[in-house]
Amino acid sequence: MSTSILSSLTFFAGLDEKTLDGIGSGAESITLDDGDVLFREGDSRDHMYVVVSGQLQIVKGLVGAETAVVATLGPGAILGEGSIFETGT
Repeated sequence: MSTSILSSLTFFAGLDEKTLDGIGSGAESITLDDGDVLFREGDSRDHMYVVVSGQLQIVKGLVGAETAVVATLGPGAILGEGSIFETGT
């Protein structure tokens, strides 16, 4: 992921270019199609995601097969940021 994308995000505000380069070099770009699932409730939290383009829906499973959209995220939104603070204990 480019440092220009990372530096535009409030989450990374104040980090120098070398640090942003390090973060960006470890990043992996993924593309999702309509209906694809990024992760499910209860999955391990070992990644942080940044929405670069498009929209991502946060969907909550309800009773049976019903679901509810609880949020729609757009470019610049961050998910799973708690994973970078976990120590693995």
